[in-house]
Amino acid sequence: MVIEKREMKGQNTQKDPQEQLALKALKKIKKAEEQVDQSIQTAREETSQKIIQDAQKEAESMRERVMESAKKKAKKKREDVIQKAHQEAEKIKKEAEDEISSLRKKADKLKNKAVKNAVEQIREYFKSTGN
Repeated sequence: MVIEKREMKGQNTQKDPQEQLALKALKKIKKAEEQVDQSIQTAREETSQKIIQDAQKEAESMRERVMESAKKKAKKKREDVIQKAHQEAEKIKKEAEDEISSLRKKADKLKNKAVKNAVEQIREYFKSTGN
């Protein structure tokens, strides 16, 4: 403060050694403060970069987990659809086989009946012709 008062009054007095020492100390303090401010700014920038990198890594990790989960779900769904399709195909096949069997039985009965009718008609024909 003494230095500032003298400079403000416009006095050109020489500074005593104590004042010079105080000025040097103030300059060193100011320089140290600037270095601390620079270190803080550097630390903030590095921390910000680290946070961004960590966030990017976490986002990539999450994306991979989501993709893996989606793949598993899609595979499971595909397997379920295929299994259901196989079951439906087996059901249809069984129904078709049952219907074929039923139709064969009906056809056999009708065939036997038709053969009996044909034999009877042939007998009737021969009886009526006298043979």
